[in-house]
Amino acid sequence: MNLNGIKKFRVTSTAFRDSDPMPIDHTQHGENFSIPLAWEGAPEGVMSYAIIANDPDAPSPRLRLFNFTHWVVYDIPPAITALEPGLPIKARLENGIKQGKNGYGKNGYAGPMPPFGVHRYFFTVYALDTLLGLDPAKTKKKHLVKAIQGHILAQGQIMGTFKKP
Repeated sequence: MNLNGIKKFRVTSTAFRDSDPMPIDHTQHGENFSIPLAWEGAPEGVMSYAIIANDPDAPSPRLRLFNFTHWVVYDIPPAITALEPGLPIKARLENGIKQGKNGYGKNGYAGPMPPFGVHRYFFTVYALDTLLGLDPAKTKKKHLVKAIQGHILAQGQIMGTFKKP
């Protein structure tokens, strides 16, 4: 358990180990395949999972701060504890998973494309006690963050790095 009282669980990827560089195939310099993720150790009572992937090192000129959203995924059924690489770039998947808007305003995964230096990419998986049912055409990171407040049973995270080739 962390200091905020939220339980932790393990998140892994077959593409990279925590804190290691991400393969180019999962970036916009390569094939832009979404990252494969798996998680284990979530508590009982999970009704859905959600994922937010962001780069806190990316400048946002509009907001005058650093942070860029690369992926917003939610309503992942509780029986699913892994995502394969290369999910379709669309709002609704056949298994009920929804993909909200990334920092480019498009639904689905947007791989790294840092303008300078080494950037960190955090993939946070949230175990929730509810199914959110948000409209993916309107759901950005800020909407997901607001919707999951008070519903997080546990969370886990993996971080990868990437530097412009």
